[in-house]
Amino acid sequence: MRPSRNAFIGYTYQEQITFLFLVMMDVQRKFNSLEIEADVENNLDDIKIQNGENSMFFQIKDYDEITLEDLQFNAKEVSIKGKKHLLASDSANVLIFKNIDVATNCKYYGLPALKQNNVYIISLSRLEADNMINKLYAFNQKRKITIDRFFKNHLDKRILKINKDDLPIIKVFDTKLLEETINIGKKHLEFSNILHLEGKPGIGKSHYVITLSKIYNQNIVYRFWISEQDKEKNARLEYVNFISDISKKLFHDYSFKSEVEIINEIKKSKRVFIIDGLDHVENYNNEDLGKFVQFINKLSLECKTIVLSRPLKYNTNWNKQILTNWNERETRKVLIELYHIDDYSIGSQIYNLTNGYPILVRFISEHYKAYKIIPILEKLKGIEDYYSQILKDVKTKTALTLFLTSRSFFMKSELSLFLSGEFLSYINEFINAYPYLFEIRLNRVSLFHDSFNKYLRELNIDYSERKNKVDNIVYQSIYDCKKRFMSRFSYFDLEAKKKLSIIKKFSSIKIFKEVVKDCIDFEAIRSFYFQIRESLNDILYKELSINNYYELTLILNIVGRDHIATYNTFLYTYTKSLIYNGYEIENITSSEYLFGMFHYVLENDSTILYNITSNDNYSTNYFLTSLENDVFSEEYFFEKYKNPFILKKDIGYYLEDEYKRREDVINILVNLYIHGTVEESLENLYKSIKTFIDSNENEGISIIDEILEEYEWKSYHGRWILNDSKKILLSLGLITSHNDFINLSLKKYIIKNAHLGSFDICTNILSYIRLTLHQTRKTDISSIGDFWTMYHKHKDYSVINIDVALKVFEEKGFITEEESIRKVVFTQSMSDKGIRHLLSSYIKIHSPDIIDKILKQYHFKELNISWLDLPSEYINALPDKVFNYSMYRLLEYNGHRTEIDFDKIINVFHSKKWSKILNELKFHRYKIRINEKSKELKELKKIKITLNIFKEEEKDNFYDSSYRYNNGILGIKDKSYIHENKLSVCDVSGYLDGNYSALAELDIYKIFNKNDVKKNLKAVFYNAILGKINSINMFGNLYYFVGNLPKLTGDYDDVSNISELYESFNTFIELSLLNERNQTS
Repeated sequence: MRPSRNAFIGYTYQEQITFLFLVMMDVQRKFNSLEIEADVENNLDDIKIQNGENSMFFQIKDYDEITLEDLQFNAKEVSIKGKKHLLASDSANVLIFKNIDVATNCKYYGLPALKQNNVYIISLSRLEADNMINKLYAFNQKRKITIDRFFKNHLDKRILKINKDDLPIIKVFDTKLLEETINIGKKHLEFSNILHLEGKPGIGKSHYVITLSKIYNQNIVYRFWISEQDKEKNARLEYVNFISDISKKLFHDYSFKSEVEIINEIKKSKRVFIIDGLDHVENYNNEDLGKFVQFINKLSLECKTIVLSRPLKYNTNWNKQILTNWNERETRKVLIELYHIDDYSIGSQIYNLTNGYPILVRFISEHYKAYKIIPILEKLKGIEDYYSQILKDVKTKTALTLFLTSRSFFMKSELSLFLSGEFLSYINEFINAYPYLFEIRLNRVSLFHDSFNKYLRELNIDYSERKNKVDNIVYQSIYDCKKRFMSRFSYFDLEAKKKLSIIKKFSSIKIFKEVVKDCIDFEAIRSFYFQIRESLNDILYKELSINNYYELTLILNIVGRDHIATYNTFLYTYTKSLIYNGYEIENITSSEYLFGMFHYVLENDSTILYNITSNDNYSTNYFLTSLENDVFSEEYFFEKYKNPFILKKDIGYYLEDEYKRREDVINILVNLYIHGTVEESLENLYKSIKTFIDSNENEGISIIDEILEEYEWKSYHGRWILNDSKKILLSLGLITSHNDFINLSLKKYIIKNAHLGSFDICTNILSYIRLTLHQTRKTDISSIGDFWTMYHKHKDYSVINIDVALKVFEEKGFITEEESIRKVVFTQSMSDKGIRHLLSSYIKIHSPDIIDKILKQYHFKELNISWLDLPSEYINALPDKVFNYSMYRLLEYNGHRTEIDFDKIINVFHSKKWSKILNELKFHRYKIRINEKSKELKELKKIKITLNIFKEEEKDNFYDSSYRYNNGILGIKDKSYIHENKLSVCDVSGYLDGNYSALAELDIYKIFNKNDVKKNLKAVFYNAILGKINSINMFGNLYYFVGNLPKLTGDYDDVSNISELYESFNTFIELSLLNERNQTS
């Protein structure tokens, strides 16, 4: 029998190599699918990769020692250390070893390999694989975290085949307009390199792009505007975002590409580049216009380029064509096909009134469809004339200037906040009379077309008093901690004094705690704080205190946690729960996934959700199918077990099918518990689940183990599937005693069960709110705020250096070492993997005496630490039982090859315990694998032990200091560059480390005069918070602020109150649910 697919889980080396190929699939998009433990005819089944029609089969071996002599080949199979593996006859066979000495003769997907017949042999260590992964994600560490989380989720759910289309989306700017369009047959000039299609507002430029896209089907489109409510409206106008977005659309990956590479790829792929709305850059981000024009000029030398815009003031000298109105035939085509107006007389009236001006045709057609009459207007000369004729009342014009006070939407209910009396009546009447002039999404309204905005501005109506009123109301609302306007903070041009006041107030973790405690829309709070970070550019660094900077970075680390984005099942049921518990769309102030789901639930329209998550790898059909499947699974959850199952086959079939049996047996057990059985073949299964839940868990496990043993299940699987069956029964509400979903409030549930970690809590909150809806029970849904701030179980780096913070607070007497140790150990227990180093790091910033304190509190086997990786002086301090245990674990791990990497024992070599491990190595005849350049090699050669000396492959010189500097990166290794270019401490503080983290390397400040650092400490923190990755215009990570700001403050500042930082840190830990008290109810 084939080994279970679950055999892969836990093979760390296999997992890492598989992850490397998954990363290749993500970054380079070369593979169509990757399958783990594939069901194949050969024995190379660790991974199967499909690349078009070509299949590749991989066997991955975690051997510490193997040579070519251990491999024996014939035409059909390879023998590895005596174990035969059948080869694929017509596909590539790949053997990957952790360490095998081979003379490579080719490269296989960038990996040096030895090719023999149809077999590729590759030597690839964990470190080499990790370096390759880091290099592939060199310019997007956040994507690495996303893919790692995606991979782990697939392993946890035993989804072991991953198609390219399954990968998390590559976010690019949407290019879909709000309206449908049709091709009216408009012709454009033939051109050889560049064509500038120029037209007045509303002439149909943006819609003509769709026609051009069909004419030139090998195209790439970039739009500078799609909607007034587009949350990326401003970002689209920035040149650096433009380059990043085009790169992602062209290469379908996140790797950094230069202008030259982008232009070459467009040329190579014979694409026509279409740019729509360049005038928006001129009007709203003029300082970048020159960069765009220069790029377009370079691009047009290599490939066809089409630019669409209103008349520009900037002189371009491009071949130009003026877009004109539609003729009568074209107008009638639009009326019939788009607006379904086929009455000849009505068509003539519309054409005669509008003269075929596209946007006017739309407006008049919309009016006719709504009111069944043509508006009584004089023949229209243009769009401005239309607005003038329908806006004859000065008071209506004045009321409409409200839309000039914000670059975002207004809720309809907010109109009465800013307008009163007749002005409110005028604006409401106008919106009701001319709804087609506005973009209306549920309760949100904004101007539909930028021409209306332009018209209102050019009326030169003095609306300063109204703007002041709007700004005052918005300011006071935010200042009073009301959430209505928070997500739109930066879309109102508040005066500097008001903006500073808000930044100061909300750079307080106590205020944040109050704001978030009853928060149902966490995306709004996240958006607010991201805008605060960006708004720091508008204030002086001296305006904030050191504690302000600390607390703001703690908050930003918290709001960066995202537990539910794209989690459709959660969002759908959560939305329904909010509505059931009395919340309305008015309470949703963000513009992201939650608002999109509300729009879907209330309007059965997934457009907003699609636009948020869309990219060119996901078709609309795929998106809709996935969404509808998720929604169906929630709606059908309770129906699924409503009736007794009628098994189509004998129970043995379900117990034997390795690929589906876990899920099938769990569903059968749940159904049996609910409905019982009269089938003799099911009697023992029924008895096992009934006993497990109602009387004796261990007895229930024993019963099922006997059944499963016959079908070669693992010994622990019985407990797993019974526990999982019980979870479903709890979720169904069919177990009422000791059911926290029924017996606890949501707040108490989260606090009691926080120790389970964010993954389980998220799933369980979904079960909790689903059950309350099913049972028509109201709940304290606003208590979900405790969950939003929770530490994320998988690779949440916001606690990466709390050890440094704890050491500072210990030195000031605020916390004992014993208390710090408990915080470190508990924090590690709440992470699935990402902070294994934490206890080791904590130990290394203390004297070796700390080990004794740790071992007095915990048994050494409970701790997540590699003791032999500690520096030699700490190894000297290890009790014999700890050292011996660690030594034998290391030898056991490497025992199948009887070889050990010297890197694993280098610190022991320099310790007083070297002789112990050396004797064991000799006794068990281990070899030591060591780099030929190792400085310890000479000493080791004097010892009578076999050495496997290897030559390390030359590593690429990964960018020099100049390149790093230009991409926003500097570290201590760039010390010479810093001195040569006379960079000040303030200059350097704004640069990130190689992992794009701010304030990460404190040693860099030691190269400056201490007084310079001391007097510029606020500026250092200010610049570090605003540090960006230049290549993708993205802020750096703030993980290291948690420990390094207190450390730097303690080292250089005599004035600041460290006790305030300590209180802030404690609140951060509390909000993250990282206090030990959360382990118990």
